[in-house]
Amino acid sequence: MHGVPGMKVLALCAVLMAAPALAVNEAIAVKGPLAEQLSPSLCVSMSCEGGETAFTVATTTTGVRVLKADGRVVLDEKLRGVPSNTEALELSARILKAIEGPAPVETAKAEPSAPTSAKVKPVKKAKTPPVKLAARIRNQRRG
Repeated sequence: MHGVPGMKVLALCAVLMAAPALAVNEAIAVKGPLAEQLSPSLCVSMSCEGGETAFTVATTTTGVRVLKADGRVVLDEKLRGVPSNTEALELSARILKAIEGPAPVETAKAEPSAPTSAKVKPVKKAKTPPVKLAARIRNQRRG
């Protein structure tokens, strides 16, 4: 019976840590050997039921990978063995942040322009060493 209250606390902590995720209500699927451990905290914030999933959380004993529906990897994290409850809560928070994170911005590629002539660098005036400047100032004061 100790496991049930602990899971409720774990799920509650996940809700508090991932409050922004409540607004999204994305449909996710949690698969793999760690699914039972991660599902309670992830399914509180996201929708684990439904037809079409927007994200898939694929777990193995060595890592977690979060994939978008189009196959792009949102998070790829290595693990050292099966995580404890606290580590699973932290992992759930990182998964939620990866899902909630900003979408990658695609930059427009610049169109190649016609080759331009070589740019002429402006000729820099040689700087006068500080010793000569000091001598010039002294000479101006004297005379």
